Amino acid sequence: MRKMTIISKLLIVALLYVPSSNSADCYWKGWPLCGFIFPCSGNDHHMQYGIRAPCFLSPDKYCCPSGSGADIALCEHTDLNGACISHSIDKNKCVNVDKNDWASSVNTFGGCFRLYEHADCEGKSIAVQPGSPSHNNLGALGMNDMVTSVSLCFSTDKCDHRSKRSNNNCRWANDEFTLGFLPWLTRDRNNLNGPISYYQIGPNSRTEVMEALVYPHHLGTGTGTNQAARDYTNNMGYPNDDAGHILAARLGGSGTDLRNIFPQSRNINRGAWARDVEGLVALVVQSRGSAIFTINLIYRETTDTRPQLIVYRIRSGNYVWQIGDMVNPD
Repeated sequence: MRKMTIISKLLIVALLYVPSSNSADCYWKGWPLCGFIFPCSGNDHHMQYGIRAPCFLSPDKYCCPSGSGADIALCEHTDLNGACISHSIDKNKCVNVDKNDWASSVNTFGGCFRLYEHADCEGKSIAVQPGSPSHNNLGALGMNDMVTSVSLCFSTDKCDHRSKRSNNNCRWANDEFTLGFLPWLTRDRNNLNGPISYYQIGPNSRTEVMEALVYPHHLGTGTGTNQAARDYTNNMGYPNDDAGHILAARLGGSGTDLRNIFPQSRNINRGAWARDVEGLVALVVQSRGSAIFTINLIYRETTDTRPQLIVYRIRSGNYVWQIGDMVNPD
């Protein structure tokens, strides 16, 4: 009876525990004593230390981030040991983590996330998700002490169209690529048109990166494609491909500079890409005064000239409005 009384009092104290002002936006998953014994620090933090022994009802108890998105926890040592932080990640958004170049392991809580080596979801990127290896040791993925920003997985990460399929069910992917500037290619700034900041050109004259700084006066000033652009597309892609603008004409892109042209499936060029991506860039430019629009074209093989995937990021100032991908279907 005495033992039960002590336990009851402890539970009451834990339930009545009011966190300090620097952790007011946190609450605890699971048994409240874990939050009572190990208070949070900041709005988006996991318990400060990785000692989880008091949480005997479950081995992992995390302080939930203040946001409404999916939770991810990053820890400074392997196997989720040492100090840890957590963040809430919303769809198509990018979050710069509180401690960059620091984490050695990750808990995705069953979700799918992309980890990036630079701020604003740029640089080397790798997807971590249920079924992918080495969550407990990011060094095995080449990302130890490198994570600086995080986003949710792209639409294709859970359904890797580049790898094997079994009974029409997509296998979990563990894709790695670089978003934004590619350090192994030079920036091409020669004879640029309109809002283009630079291109990066890869093998067989294929464009791999385009970045543009778009202002309102650029909108609607681009040009349509000519016969040379259409011939170039036929040579680089399929006969029924459109000569797609990398930077759309409505955003100031050229239809005659072949660096700005790629073989694009007409299904997305005339539909989802124009509506959902180019339309959002124009909206950000009109509402915020400018937008930095970055596109990476991802190719299946090093010698391919038709991209299989378009990865994009829309940024204004230090805020990433949207990050995502779109398949360029056959």
